[in-house]
Amino acid sequence: MQSMKALLLLGAAALLAACAGGAEDTSTTEAAAKKLLSKAPVVVAAAPAAPVIAKRKPKPAQKTPRAKAERRLAGSANTARGTKGYSSSMYGTDAPDDPRFSGFREMAENFPWGTGEGTWNGSGVGDPEPLKKVSNEEMLKRATSVGFSSDRLNALVSVGRRKIPGALDALSNALNPKEDQMIRILAVSGLVEHGGEGALELLWGKGFTDPDPGIRGQALWGIALYGHDEALKGIRAGLKDDDPATRGMAILATTALRDEEVVMGILEPALRSNEQLEYQEAEYVLSNLPTRRARKLLSDVYDETTEKEKRRSLRGALKDALRNRVPRAD
Repeated sequence: MQSMKALLLLGAAALLAACAGGAEDTSTTEAAAKKLLSKAPVVVAAAPAAPVIAKRKPKPAQKTPRAKAERRLAGSANTARGTKGYSSSMYGTDAPDDPRFSGFREMAENFPWGTGEGTWNGSGVGDPEPLKKVSNEEMLKRATSVGFSSDRLNALVSVGRRKIPGALDALSNALNPKEDQMIRILAVSGLVEHGGEGALELLWGKGFTDPDPGIRGQALWGIALYGHDEALKGIRAGLKDDDPATRGMAILATTALRDEEVVMGILEPALRSNEQLEYQEAEYVLSNLPTRRARKLLSDVYDETTEKEKRRSLRGALKDALRNRVPRAD
């Protein structure tokens, strides 16, 4: 899968270490950023990395009758098409104890930043050492300084964590498109740490309108923190983006949604897309849904596809889907 260059050094921001492509950004090179960040590493505890599709070594095949049946399900279009789908549109409403829904429920409830409705109020995580020793006044001064420095990068996240008065203004200014890419990335991280309605407004107003598709995708993940309705609004906007990197992040963000029919309605066209980032992100989400419906969709599209590269990718997703199964009523 293509690597999301738009989010260079996102390990430092600990937010979207996921994948993209793109041209080299302005004045700050990757080497210079690494050198500066090595002096005082940024820690963003609230924002774990987004999933990365990688080749995984297959586990030894199981020889139980159940495993054989599931392998047939993944490999045979006729078998897959003969299975029954779901009749419920809300996994936890009509059949909360139905094991057929457990895979979808588990994935949604384990969305890394939480899936509660309402306002996201920030991570609640404090600064690491030695940033704890820096006063609020000094931290805000660093965040509002000019230019690129490790002190400023760390401060942009810290003022968000601490919710210092003036933090949102500092983060808003840092999201100026003329600022260095890393400054803007860390500003979005600061908004995620801060939370609240003011942060949400900036994620929409400046993060999601940034000229860099990677930063737009990063902002979309932050928006998804605010519950199903806000996440769905962000995903639908992201799917209309001109850049496949942002659309890919919108597809990954379906893990924050609570409605199975809505999720499948997004993943199915994405899986049939000819854009590699789109269909691979859809594969990733589906391969982690241990349900018949997810495997059936992967199997159907595999049988419909003639391109060798896409078939190879789909085959890997099908294998992962079988490994990620849970007990269910067949």
